[in-house]
Amino acid sequence: MSGTRKDFAATLVLVRHAAAKPATPGQSDFDRELTDGAAEPLGDLGIEIFFTAFATAVFSSPAKRTFTTACEIANGYGLTPPETDERLYQAAADTLREFAFRKLNEDESPIIVAHNPGISLFASQLAGVTVRFAPAGWAAFGFEGEESLSGRRLPEVIEINEDWADR
Repeated sequence: MSGTRKDFAATLVLVRHAAAKPATPGQSDFDRELTDGAAEPLGDLGIEIFFTAFATAVFSSPAKRTFTTACEIANGYGLTPPETDERLYQAAADTLREFAFRKLNEDESPIIVAHNPGISLFASQLAGVTVRFAPAGWAAFGFEGEESLSGRRLPEVIEINEDWADR
């Protein structure tokens, strides 16, 4: 588990949804569920994030696997249930960036739960290194000052955990 969290003007946590079952015949990608047992440890992930980064709200793609992941994380962290936004479903890195910086500039410190490849690409852009999230992988970033909140300067990497579920 991570150490004591550091104070920042704002923080951003990016999470890839937990492991999902393959689509069954006739089932849409949107309706895929988590694999058996994948949701159970996600409350612990919420607790780990609590001790790593301050957050004010959880936002999620409305896809079933992503929303389930976000609900379990929010519960473990002690936050209200997640808000869904259709723009987060299979979002590209640029869409995630726009969404995240809008929330950061609305005085939110969001946890955003979304899909690969967009969530890994956005984390890579913020970290300045390649990030490849496995299911339930996550990263936390700290923002200080106008330059980092506007995206003109990279934030501080608080933690990157690409394969949390395999810990």
